[in-house]
Amino acid sequence: MLTKEKLRQRRGTEGVVEVLRAPGLVRVSEGLTRMLLGAVLAGADLPGGYAPFGAAFVGASGSGMEGMCALVGAVFGSFCFRGMENGLRDMAAAVLIFSVAFAFFDVKLYKKSWFMPLVTALMVGATGFVSLPLGWLRTSGVACYLTATLLAGGAAYFDRVALSARETPRGENLTHRQRVALLLFGGTLLMSLARVTLLDELSVGCVLAGLVVLCAGSLGGLGAGAAAGVCAGLAMDLAKGVPLYSLALGFAGLFAGAFHRQGRLFGALAYVLADGVVALWLWESAPGAVALLYETFVVSVIFVTLPEGLFRRLAVRVEPSAAPEGEARRRPLQLLPHEGPAAGLRAGEVGGDGGGLPRGV
Repeated sequence: MLTKEKLRQRRGTEGVVEVLRAPGLVRVSEGLTRMLLGAVLAGADLPGGYAPFGAAFVGASGSGMEGMCALVGAVFGSFCFRGMENGLRDMAAAVLIFSVAFAFFDVKLYKKSWFMPLVTALMVGATGFVSLPLGWLRTSGVACYLTATLLAGGAAYFDRVALSARETPRGENLTHRQRVALLLFGGTLLMSLARVTLLDELSVGCVLAGLVVLCAGSLGGLGAGAAAGVCAGLAMDLAKGVPLYSLALGFAGLFAGAFHRQGRLFGALAYVLADGVVALWLWESAPGAVALLYETFVVSVIFVTLPEGLFRRLAVRVEPSAAPEGEARRRPLQLLPHEGPAAGLRAGEVGGDGGGLPRGV
């Protein structure tokens, strides 16, 4: 009787999975995801009043239903975050980018990896040039204009690479270029979420940025922690307009990465100590130092309470060599054909059952 009940439950679970994997439902979920991402990215501001990341995501999505959903999301996000008057330039750029993608989708040139990023940069530059003030060559507006144009083209390229990470088969590792693209794509998302605050002090984007930096340092060590800290810090500085987070997150990621072999608790303590030192250094000169302390505390609490299973899966998915040290100890020992049990004993890898023999023998 118990066996029949288990079989019914298994068949019911398999039926639900088959329904969720139906092609029509997958396309609907893909379209809604692109629409949501386009709306969120449209709210990421740059100095000078530019917000090119929604249009860049339209360029990364290309033609077809994916591009149409990204366009709808980008236009809706520009209207909600910036209003009709300030967001009209970004809406026009997004519409022009999708129009070019739709017109050239069957041309061989469209398949080139540089084509849509170039189109995105040209369209963002064209719509931004119209709104430049008189005498723009003698003002700082030209620097903001060129920055927004170049970032739009770069974001379109890396967004496309980041979206391709979803097609990676389960069990295979992400490439180095995909990991970098995901880091940059996440940075642009965090720039938009930095505008969302809780209790007048806590920024949702800054908390998520700190959590990403702490996870990168704990999983990848010094290099990964420092790289993630600098990228996330620059994104938060651009969003906040305060040169604080690039120093704080870069230093904290480096410090947390130095203790990545001592466990999550030591990594979190190192992160808190590094951010606390930076906040004390800039207590009088940076207006966001108090908020940085609150955000650091929240990040450390969330990081320490992350489920261990989720943390290990994240480590193996991103980079198997960055998995927690305890995970490597539980793997079975694989000896070469010419090696005997003594090789495992010399390596110090013995079984956990107290028998003194290496695992796998």
